[in-house]
Amino acid sequence: MNLVIAPHLDDETLGCYSFSKDSFILVICEGLNKKDKDRIRTFTKNYNNFKILKYKDCELSFKDIKEISNTVSNLVNEIRPKTILIPCELDLHQDHQIVSRACK
Repeated sequence: MNLVIAPHLDDETLGCYSFSKDSFILVICEGLNKKDKDRIRTFTKNYNNFKILKYKDCELSFKDIKEISNTVSNLVNEIRPKTILIPCELDLHQDHQIVSRACK
């Protein structure tokens, strides 16, 4: 099994669609509004192996890195993925930068 770590709902599809169906997906931010709630319903219908954390979009800060890192570490130890896909630290979106650093 692979592990895809996505800062937001849809990042797993946009960045790693070919891996997504056979992977465990960790989504860090659950969203902010009704549109995001609709995405969560669609996401949970399409994937079996996932976890969505309770962070809010665009509200991640560098103080969250340690907590996210601990969550990722525990999940890696639990599922023992053969491949881990993470966002690029050079991305312009702050949530993507923070999640990347937490994963590293």
